[in-house]
Amino acid sequence: VIAASEKAFVEAQKEDFLKQVASMSMPENPLPGKNGLDIRYRIAFQTSRALSIRYSLSRFFRGSAHPDNTVVTHNYLEGEPVTLRALLKHNA
Repeated sequence: VIAASEKAFVEAQKEDFLKQVASMSMPENPLPGKNGLDIRYRIAFQTSRALSIRYSLSRFFRGSAHPDNTVVTHNYLEGEPVTLRALLKHNA
């Protein structure tokens, strides 16, 4: 379950990036730089019951001054995805 979910997440990021690149109109004079997507991950926490995977995503589009950097964390408890909302008590 976890491997399939994580593979789907990475594939979705790649597809979204490629769609954005394809939708960009290029001027007559090419802009400097290259489009790029960098996806890195690390295991932020792991026990026999819990797993937390931290992704660092960096997107760069030609002509941009800076990349777009994002951090996404996926958490699992006993092999199932868990969200912060699920861990907090309602009206506590």
